[in-house]
Amino acid sequence: MLCPLSQSSVQPGITGMMETTPLDKLRFLVGEEAFLQADVQVSKKDSQPTTAAQEGWAYANGELDDLSDDDTKRHRQSAKDPSQKSSGLSAGGRLLGEITRPGIEFCPVLAVSRIHNKYKDTSPEGFKQASNLFFANGKFWDRRWKLYYISTRFTSPVVFVRAKEVCDFLAVINKRLELDWSFKMTSNEDGFLLSFLDGDLPRPRFLGISTSKADFDDLQKNIPGETPLAAQRISEGLESADEATRVFRKKVEMAYALSVAHSRPSKKAKDKKRQEAKEAWCRQLRRAQRYLGLRIANKAESPGALRQVTTFQEDEEMQAARKRAQREGSPEVDTTTSAPYPFDSSVVFICIDIEVFEGSRNIVTEVGVSTLDTQDIIGVAPGPGGSNWAHRVRARHFRVRENAGYVNSHYVTGCPDRFEKEFGQSEWISNKDIPVTVASFFKFTPNPRILAHLEDSASLELCNQDPPRNVVFLGHDVHSDIEFLRNVGFNIKGVSNIIEVLDTANLFRALKHETQPASLATVLQDLEIDAWNLHNAGNDAAYTLQAVLGIAIKGLAAKAVRSPQTKEQRIIKAQLSAEEAVTKDWDEWDAASDSGEDGGVPVPLHLDSSI
Repeated sequence: MLCPLSQSSVQPGITGMMETTPLDKLRFLVGEEAFLQADVQVSKKDSQPTTAAQEGWAYANGELDDLSDDDTKRHRQSAKDPSQKSSGLSAGGRLLGEITRPGIEFCPVLAVSRIHNKYKDTSPEGFKQASNLFFANGKFWDRRWKLYYISTRFTSPVVFVRAKEVCDFLAVINKRLELDWSFKMTSNEDGFLLSFLDGDLPRPRFLGISTSKADFDDLQKNIPGETPLAAQRISEGLESADEATRVFRKKVEMAYALSVAHSRPSKKAKDKKRQEAKEAWCRQLRRAQRYLGLRIANKAESPGALRQVTTFQEDEEMQAARKRAQREGSPEVDTTTSAPYPFDSSVVFICIDIEVFEGSRNIVTEVGVSTLDTQDIIGVAPGPGGSNWAHRVRARHFRVRENAGYVNSHYVTGCPDRFEKEFGQSEWISNKDIPVTVASFFKFTPNPRILAHLEDSASLELCNQDPPRNVVFLGHDVHSDIEFLRNVGFNIKGVSNIIEVLDTANLFRALKHETQPASLATVLQDLEIDAWNLHNAGNDAAYTLQAVLGIAIKGLAAKAVRSPQTKEQRIIKAQLSAEEAVTKDWDEWDAASDSGEDGGVPVPLHLDSSI
C-alpha cells in the first residue's frame, strides 16, 4: 500500500516555519541540555554489538536512515574502527537520545495504538475484526516498534513512531482482513502526523525498540528529564516568544493531546464514574473518623485497634455505645470529652509534603513530615475543631542542601526559611539522603537499595522496629507528593505497613458535598485554622494533618451544618448562573452581528491562529 506522506498531507500551519529561531532558545524551552550530556546511554533494547557486515545490512535496510548526519557519521566510524567503541558507541548500537534527521514524519504512538477507533462507524465489521486480531489485550504492543521522544517542560514527554511504520502496520491489517483503510483518513486529525523540518529546531530523539507493553513502559522511564541549568534559565524568564517557537510548541501540544485522549464516554458512564467518586470520597471520610475513634466500625474491630476501657463496666458501656451508634448513626461529637469509640487499627498518621522548584519537577528543595500517633490522643478531648489533638502533631522540616538556591517566586511565593517556631527548626539534608530520611518515619525495614544508603546505626534500628505500626499516609493532592518521592528514589508502594492513603482534597469534597478540589489554604480557612507561611513544606505537612482532624470532626455535624447551602439554595444559585450565562452569550452575539461594518480587509493565515 502506498503511503501518502507527501508534504500536502501534513496539517497546514503546523509543519511550516515563518522564520528560523536560534537553537539555544528552543533547546532550553524543551530542556535540551539534558540530552547533550557526555555520558550518553546505550539503549537496553538495541545495544548488542554487530559485525561490520551486519552494520552494512542495517544501512541497506534503512535501520539507521533516521539519524542525523553527525550521528550517522559516528555509527559508520564505529563500524569501521573498533577503537571508537570507547566513546560509548558499539557497532550497530543505537543510543538513547540520538537525534533524527530533518524531514522525517512521526505519529504519537499512543494515538496510533487507538487508530482502529477511527473506523468504528465507517467500517464496523472491519473494526471488530481488527480489534480482535491486532489491538485487543495488548496485541498492538507485541509488534516491533522503533520509538522516539520529545521531552518538553510544557507537556509530559511525547513518544512517537515513524509514519512509515504506521503505513506498514495498516498495510498488514488491510492484507490480512481485505480492508482498504488508508493512512490519509487516519492522519487528518491535528497532531497525528507531524514533520520536524527545520534543521535548527529540536527534533525527536531515539528512545529504543519495543516489542511488548512492558518494553514500552520501561523505555518511557528512560526518557531524560531536564537539568537544573535548563530550569534556572526558564525561571529567569528567558522563554522564547518568536513565531517558530510558538509553532513548535503548538505542534508538540497537539501530539500530546492526542496521546492522552480517550474515547468519549457516554453520559451514563460519566454519571456512574461521578457517583462512584462521590461514594469513594465519603467512605474515605468515614474511615478517617474511625481511625480517630469518632465513628464505630460496623464490622469486628481490627486486631490492632486500641480500646479505652479498663473495667468490666466501661466495657459494657462501650458495647452499648456500639449498638446505639449502629441504631442511630454517629452523632455530632462532643469535643470536650475523649473519643467515644476505639481507634480503629491503632494507626500512625504520616503526612509528607514535597516542595519542588517551579522550573523543574525533578529539583526537590524541601521535605516536610508531620505525624500523629493515635496512642498519643488516648483520653484526650479533641477540643474545638480538633485543636487539642493538633498539639500532639509532630512536624519536621528538611531543606535540601544542594538545592538551597532554588526558591519559587513565579507561580507561588516560596518561604523555605519560615518554618513556624511552634513546630520546630529547619534541618539540612543532602539530596541523596531524602529516601532514607523519609523511610525512617515509617519504621519499616527498607529494601536493600535503601539499606545501602543507611550510614548510622540509629536510623537502621529505627527502621527495623518489629512489629511495624499501621500507617495512614496523608497529603493534599497526595499523588503529586508520591510522584515527587518516587523521582528521588522512595516508592511508598514498597512500604508494607501503609494500610491506606488519604487525600485531604477528597476528604474536603466529601465534607462540603462539592466535586471541585480546593486548595489547602481554602480548606484551612473553612475549618477556621490559622495558618502561616504556606508553601513551606514543614508548615504544609503540619497544617494538612490538622485539616484531617478538623474535617473528621466537622463531618459528624448535621447535614445542614456540613453543607451551608441547602438543596433548594443550590438550585436557585444554579438557575441564576445559567440565566446570566445565556444572557451574556446572547448579548455578545448581538454585538458581533449588529456592528454595521462590512467585514473589513482580508485576514491572512497565521500559523498560531486558532481560527
